[in-house]
Order: sequence, then structure tokens, then C-alpha cells
Amino acid sequence: MLGIITFIRLKLNDMIRYTGLILLGFALFGCNDERAVNFSIDLATDVTVIATLGIEAEQEVLSETVIPKLEDAYNTNNTKSGLVNDMTFSSIQLVMSDPEDASLSYIDDIEIYITSPDADLEDQLIGSAQNIGITQSISFSRNSTDVQEYIKSGTVGFKLVYTSDEFAQVNREARITTRLAADALER
Repeated sequence: MLGIITFIRLKLNDMIRYTGLILLGFALFGCNDERAVNFSIDLATDVTVIATLGIEAEQEVLSETVIPKLEDAYNTNNTKSGLVNDMTFSSIQLVMSDPEDASLSYIDDIEIYITSPDADLEDQLIGSAQNIGITQSISFSRNSTDVQEYIKSGTVGFKLVYTSDEFAQVNREARITTRLAADALER
């Protein structure tokens, strides 16, 4: 009988030891304390929306180059470039600034692309709008294109492609404002 009790005691000690090792393993390797962070980056640039001749034609306009302040956004959100999982546009707007009394109603439909001087990155469609109407601002419907490679390239631009069959006598000065939503892991 004493032999059985000693055997059971040894087995219980082994079980406790192995359970302790398993728990220690989970504590060291099984718990990932990386936390997800979501943050936004605002980009804006000016553009001239050129006048049209009243002939159904596609127009193409390029914006100024935008240099995103990424390091500030990464540091503020305790992350870094390599920990970013996804960057998409959460809002894209075109707001006319001059002439003040004119509208963008001569535009039938419009698409906006993100561009990069990096030859490996083709222009990527990021939003569109149809049936513009009488307005001085356009909010684009967005797609869910991940644009982090464009943003990481250091400089980006925007290209507007629009059609019109109306005569617009003067160019319009406008501002493209965007907000990027970024998902990353905390460092």
C-alpha cells in the first residue's frame, strides 16, 4: 500500500511540475502583447480643374506632390512603418475655392487616382463620383484599395479624370483633402 501512495505522490509531483512548465511556456510565448492601433493621416493639395469646351471629352488634371508626415504619425501612435497592416482612404473631397460663385456642375462624372513618382507603382483608382449637380464640393465614394506602398514611397500626388459635355469658361481652383485610415500594431 505504501508503494502505491509513493507512486501516486511521484506522479502528482510530475503533473504539477509539467503543468507549471506548460503555464510558464504560455506566459513567455503564448501571450502576444502587441496591440492594434488605428490612426489617421490627413493629406491635402491644391489643383486647377481646367475649363471645358462643351464637347464630350475626358479631361485629366494632376495635383501638386504631397509629402506625408509619416514619422510624426507613427511616433504619435507608438508604431512604425513595418507594423502597418493596412492604409485606406476614409474620406476624399474636392472643394472649389475660386471663383467663389462658380460651381462644378459642368462635370458629369469624376474619378480620382493616387499617383507616385515610383515607376513600379501605377496610378491607382481610389474614388469616384457621378451626377455632380450644382455644388462647390464633391465627396467621392471610396474603394478599399490599400495604398500603404504609395504612402511609404515618400511622395504622392492625385490625378483627377473627368468628363463633361458642357462649356466651362474659366478654370476652377480647388483643394483635394483626404484622410487616410491606418491599421497597425503598437511597438
